[in-house]
Amino acid sequence: MTDRLVLLGPDDLHREADIPDNVERIRAIRSIFPDGEQLLTVPEVERIQGRHVLIAQTTAPPQDTRLFTACQLVDIAVTAKAASVTCFVPYLCYQRQDRVTNAGESRGARMVLRMLGSSGADRVITVDRHSTPSWEGDDLPEVVSFGCAEPVAALCSADPPDLVVSTDRGGAGRASLIAQALSVPVIALDKSKSPERGTYYERLPEELAHRHLLLVDDVCTSGSTIRPLCAALAALGARLTVVITHVVPTSQGRLSSIEGVDRLLHSDSCGDHSAPIRLLPLAVDLWSGGLP
Repeated sequence: MTDRLVLLGPDDLHREADIPDNVERIRAIRSIFPDGEQLLTVPEVERIQGRHVLIAQTTAPPQDTRLFTACQLVDIAVTAKAASVTCFVPYLCYQRQDRVTNAGESRGARMVLRMLGSSGADRVITVDRHSTPSWEGDDLPEVVSFGCAEPVAALCSADPPDLVVSTDRGGAGRASLIAQALSVPVIALDKSKSPERGTYYERLPEELAHRHLLLVDDVCTSGSTIRPLCAALAALGARLTVVITHVVPTSQGRLSSIEGVDRLLHSDSCGDHSAPIRLLPLAVDLWSGGLP
């Protein structure tokens, strides 16, 4: 694929091992000035001209720094006269801010896309996006979101679950694709929220008791929601495998285990080099299979 080139951002250099051998790649270098500002440099930038470029750069924490890094990389590719610029942002920050729920709030999700678009990005590829907002239109770059059903099914094929369980109805589509790949049934739980109780489950279906369950969620930080759910399912005698697309690190570290869970699977969207679900090969397949 001589007309295509992968540009690895400074926070995603570990993904180079996941790039197919027939796809060329270059790497960006970050320098930090004494005042904290960053300068990005792409050696051999002349290789970009006339080629379709896929920029790999997550916006996992620290979100603001890495988002600006992505915008700088886009600007470099556009200035170098790339034929097209696609951003692979496996964890796309601010996506929970996709609507205004109270007066005076900003739409952070829209702002992220506007920043990438104004920098020159033609499209954005991401993974298990929080939602598809109604405000997307011609003034923003195209967003393509894919899931992890294929690699999850491969990882679970030796010990398949009896049921795939979505942690809420909003994630039923994601869980259904995994269930279809494994040829097992799927159940979506009813999740409730209140100021007094936070996030909770009023009742868990009886058919979950004493079964091998594959519990599916899109994003997790502290684990404050999924930990009590797993404890409740374990109390029912369920054997648990948990799949979380985005395990987002916090100042306290990264979720690495959950009590009562036999196996925790997650992707490398937030920069975890050891994550069992590798995303760049899927993005490259999607990009090289028809996205210019």
